Amino acid sequence: ERRSIFLLEAFIYRRNILSTCLFGSSNIIEKKLIHTSKMPSKSQCNKWKSKVQLLLEDPEGFNLFHEFLIKHEEKCEKDIGEFSRYTDFWKDYKNYKKLEGSSQKEAAMNIFNKFLNSEAEKKIDIVGPDDVINTLRENVINIDKCEKIEHTVNLSTMYNDVEIGMLLYLERGGCYEAYEDFCKELKPDRRMPRFQCRLM
Repeated sequence: ERRSIFLLEAFIYRRNILSTCLFGSSNIIEKKLIHTSKMPSKSQCNKWKSKVQLLLEDPEGFNLFHEFLIKHEEKCEKDIGEFSRYTDFWKDYKNYKKLEGSSQKEAAMNIFNKFLNSEAEKKIDIVGPDDVINTLRENVINIDKCEKIEHTVNLSTMYNDVEIGMLLYLERGGCYEAYEDFCKELKPDRRMPRFQCRLM
């Protein structure tokens, strides 16, 4: 009988802790991770906090940050995509770098029209010289008229400049508060220790 009561109390204790994690926490990341089997390690957390590029280059970090930005938009009552458009750009840009030939050209045009054009659906801001976008626009417009490899190289170089400008914007520009909030909420693996009891 004593053992049954003890186990029941242990069950209630664990259930209350889980309930707090699910419903009582304002931490967006904790609410997200409570449904996943893998938590970020201490090493991952330190890397992600040190540089936003290291965060985005880690698939787990990217997915977690992207989900955080979506929830952060809701929490701060921002327009849909105001923050998450930057991770959308990063994903499309990384896919662009894997392509070749006509597929890469088509992707270059799509990325420009989607994220960088003045009337783009998900226009992003970048930190850097104003002429970066203007020069890129000229190259994208002429992309079908030029088959020279130098043109493709120049286009890739300019997109690299845009990537750098986007990363700087995330760290220091209009999105820096979202990244800072993410880093504040980010905590390493804190798995609940197994409840052990020893009956005398």
